[in-house]
Amino acid sequence: MQILRFWTCPFEPPKPKTKHKVEIDTVGKFETLRKQEEQYFDDMVKQCKAGLVREKSFGTTKDRMLYIEHCANSRAVTIFIRGGNKMMIEETKRSIHDALCVAKNLIRNNSIVCGGGSAEIACSIAADVAANRYPGAEQYAIRAFAEALESVPMALAENSGLQPIETLSAVKAQQIKDNSP
Repeated sequence: MQILRFWTCPFEPPKPKTKHKVEIDTVGKFETLRKQEEQYFDDMVKQCKAGLVREKSFGTTKDRMLYIEHCANSRAVTIFIRGGNKMMIEETKRSIHDALCVAKNLIRNNSIVCGGGSAEIACSIAADVAANRYPGAEQYAIRAFAEALESVPMALAENSGLQPIETLSAVKAQQIKDNSP
């Protein structure tokens, strides 16, 4: 069985994220680098195997797409974007890029900053509980601060088309119920 490999894309080793300077001042060092690159390419090519490669036409303009199927250990995904105009396509591409970057960053570092007003609600609940420990006017100042913190999630709920008071009450009750302020 003969294996054929056709490459229609740039084929080069990955670029490091940091800047490096490599000084090659002898023929021996150059040959070593060339052999390492050659070995790297050979290893990359040996990993590429497909059961079926076909070309398919689609759309009114008869655009063509190459389908590579039955790949062993394939982790590649193609997202096909079509739209009424270039601006919509570009905006969709930016949105997908942003979403993929979020997923990548969560995989690298799974620390999450709470959003949607949940941090403000948690602080409001804590301030409200703390206000009970203070007598007199201090208690009212702390409660006013707790109420001011609630303006952020209420504005977010209203901007989302939700009923702000009902939404805030439900989320606040859920945080208290789950004991997760």
